[in-house]
Amino acid sequence: MYKEDFIQVDQAYFYHNYSDEPSNGFILHCHAFYEVFYFLEGNIDYRVEGTEYSLAQVSILLIPPNTFHGVKINTSRIYHRFSIHFLPELLSFEEQRLLLPLFRTEGTYYPAVERYRLDHFFNALLECRSAIAPLRDIAIKTRILTLLTQIAMMSTTERAIPSSGNRAVQEILRFINEHIQDSITLETLADQFFISKNHLNVIFQKATGTTVNQYIRLKRLSIAQNEILRGVSASEAAANAGFRDYSNFYRAFTSHYGHSPSQHRLPSNRIQ
Repeated sequence: MYKEDFIQVDQAYFYHNYSDEPSNGFILHCHAFYEVFYFLEGNIDYRVEGTEYSLAQVSILLIPPNTFHGVKINTSRIYHRFSIHFLPELLSFEEQRLLLPLFRTEGTYYPAVERYRLDHFFNALLECRSAIAPLRDIAIKTRILTLLTQIAMMSTTERAIPSSGNRAVQEILRFINEHIQDSITLETLADQFFISKNHLNVIFQKATGTTVNQYIRLKRLSIAQNEILRGVSASEAAANAGFRDYSNFYRAFTSHYGHSPSQHRLPSNRIQ
């Protein structure tokens, strides 16, 4: 059984779903959006970069853009969640300054947040489905801003769970992210961290669920996606993301997203 509600406006999209289908391992992805993941019920684990969370019922996870993350549904017990994806341009400059620091690279996780009644804000978004287009767009943007403001207020009294994970891998991830525009190879990383290439790949894949090369490729594609959505040309986006050869970028982008960079827009249907 699978049920989903999907709503899209300029610079954001929102979905709400139920599922009783367990997944075969983590479903990992990387995209250009800030994500608010509100988990209501089920038995799932969530991985953000090198950190893994076993999510508590009625908890919230904030995920920044260009971050490798994904869910593993452990059983056929009903899995119920809300998720909002938005570009920073949805917010004013002052709103970005105040609200976007909530989203940390390793994820920001608040367990057991029932008393803050965040479900009220997500259900208010669902109510927008029946509104006419101009009013719907205004209502959704306003309600996303209201939700983010509520989370910011919550963060002043509620302590986020600190991230944990393999420290060596976290250092490797930090190095990759700081040098993503440079030429990075498995050999580069092995030399930098005084570790064999084979062992590096083993500990990296165990912590992140993917290989070093796949991680770098998806991270660069996500950065390029972000640039393109903001109006940067495909060739400039490729260079800014660390691709040295445009034809290689074009093939990788088309293979991953299913269309050419020049055709890229906000998603018109569900993604992971």
